[in-house]
Amino acid sequence: MKFKISKKEVIRRKYIVPIQMSIPILLFLGLVWTQQKSQEEFFLVMKILGFIVMVILTVNWIFTKKFIKFSKIHELEINSLGMIFSDNLGKNRVYWNSITKIIINEKSKKIKKIFLELDNGTLIQLSIYENLDLLNLELKKYLKEEIWK
Repeated sequence: MKFKISKKEVIRRKYIVPIQMSIPILLFLGLVWTQQKSQEEFFLVMKILGFIVMVILTVNWIFTKKFIKFSKIHELEINSLGMIFSDNLGKNRVYWNSITKIIINEKSKKIKKIFLELDNGTLIQLSIYENLDLLNLELKKYLKEEIWK
């Protein structure tokens, strides 16, 4: 069975992350506003912080564009041998025997996050994929019961 990156994750990265990145800078700007000694000093600080916000949002915009392109071609395939992550760079396979622990976060009987821990200590987050409930059922078909947490 194949799974794509969810539209909700693309929207989150496109709209919500820039707002989350801007809030601490704007709060700092408000702090500076209350501590101002002169209007010229305030405008200098405002220009510097405005420039920093623009740089951060531009970098975020570039990476968001790359993520949107990546999400259109990336997919997760689950079969009897393991999981295959495929995109334009190639395929990465994770075999079932290399998974040591599965962590599932549920909220009101709906799965919100799925993490897989591998034997080398790597943590794989599967929460960006669509239809996590179906993904969970597919994982239960192939993985041993004792690794579920």
